[in-house]
Amino acid sequence: MRYVPVEEARKRLGTLVREASAGTPVTIGRRGTEQAVLLSEEEYARLRQIEDEAARMRFKEALEAIAMNVREQKVPRKVVEEAIRAARRR
Repeated sequence: MRYVPVEEARKRLGTLVREASAGTPVTIGRRGTEQAVLLSEEEYARLRQIEDEAARMRFKEALEAIAMNVREQKVPRKVVEEAIRAARRR
């Protein structure tokens, strides 16, 4: 990954976009401090997919924990169904 100062990035944006599209991420920053990264659309989509899958896994784990808690506390089915309907309305 290559570091490019903001001023240089402004002047060479087209070239940097081509580099990123070809698979070479470019870090853009000020005074030697990284501020942003220019990525290809494919890399960005791959990272989003990883993030989405991690969110799905966390949600699944949370639902499993809720289900276990409901069973342990012997919450009546009617109460659970009411809570689900209320959550869907939000």
